[in-house]
Amino acid sequence: MPIFSEIYGTYYTIVNQILMKNNSLSKSDIHSIVQNLGFKETLFHIEKQLMTTDNWDLLTYENHSLTPKIPSIPPVYRDFEKRFLKTIIEDSRIALFLEQEEITKWQTYLHSIEPLFSNEDILYFDQFSDGDPYSDPSYITHFKMILKAIQKNKIVYLEYEKSKNNELKGNFNPQKLEFSQKNNRFRLYAISQKNNTSYILNMKHIRLTRILSENAQDAIIPNPQVKTICCILFDHRNALERAMFHFASYRKTTKRLDENTFELTITYKKAVESEVLIQILSFGPMLKVVSPAPFVHKIKQRLQKQKALFSQEL
Repeated sequence: MPIFSEIYGTYYTIVNQILMKNNSLSKSDIHSIVQNLGFKETLFHIEKQLMTTDNWDLLTYENHSLTPKIPSIPPVYRDFEKRFLKTIIEDSRIALFLEQEEITKWQTYLHSIEPLFSNEDILYFDQFSDGDPYSDPSYITHFKMILKAIQKNKIVYLEYEKSKNNELKGNFNPQKLEFSQKNNRFRLYAISQKNNTSYILNMKHIRLTRILSENAQDAIIPNPQVKTICCILFDHRNALERAMFHFASYRKTTKRLDENTFELTITYKKAVESEVLIQILSFGPMLKVVSPAPFVHKIKQRLQKQKALFSQEL
C-alpha cells in the first residue's frame, strides 16, 4: 500500500467535489467542476462515466439535472500520514498559508501524534541566520495579502525599505512568491505600474501592503538574466550524488572526464548568484570552478575574507 493512497488523486478529488454538492447539478455544472479541477484530458476520461447512469452509477439523472446517489468520501489518514501532517503543521511557515482557526483545528486533531521530525532535528550549516520572521503578525499579514493579490490578479500598493533611509513606494503588479532555502526567506517578483520595471523584493522588508481594486494587466515579464559557470567535480565522499541533489533546482549538464572526475555546468539566474557561490563553497575541494573568470574572482575574494576573519579570531 503506498504512503498516500490514490483516494487523494485528481479523479477522486473531482468525484468527491461533485458528491459534496447538496443540490442538483446540471451537465454544465459537472463539466465546469471537471474542467477546473482536472487536467486537459480529464474531461475525456471521466465526464462520460459520471453522466451516464450505466457506468459508475454515482448520479441520478432526473428532470434534466443530476443528483448524487451516495455521500462524499471523508478523508481517512493513516498513522504515517498523520505524522507527516503533524510535521507540516508545526512548521512556522504554515501560518502564512492557513488561518489560525485552521491551524488550531489541525493541532487539536493531531495532538497525540508524534511528528516525523522537528526543526531542532535539522542543522543548516550553510544557511543565513537572519531569515524571515514567520511568526511576526505584520509579516504574516503582508504575505497573505500579496498571495491573495496574486491569486485574484490584483494590483497592490507597497512600501518597501530598500535600505536605511531609502524607501520604495508605489503600485505593483505582483507576479510570484519564491522561497530561498539558503536565505531562509521569501522573495516577491513584482512589476512597477509606474515605469514597468521588474523588482525582486524581500518580503522581510515590506512595511505596508494594500490590495487595490484595479485588476492587474497581463504583464510581459522580461526573461531574467542568466549566467553559467563551469566546474570540475571530484567524486570523493559521494560528492557527485550530493551535487545532483544540491543543485537540483538549477539547469545543469554533467560530463564524465574520468572514473572519478566530472565536468559540471550550472546555469542560474543572476539574482541568486550569492546563493550559488555559497553552495559551491560548501563542497570545499570537491568542486572547483574553472570559468568564468569573474565568478572565480568572487570565490577567491570570499575565501580571502574568511581567512582574514579566521586570523583575527586566532
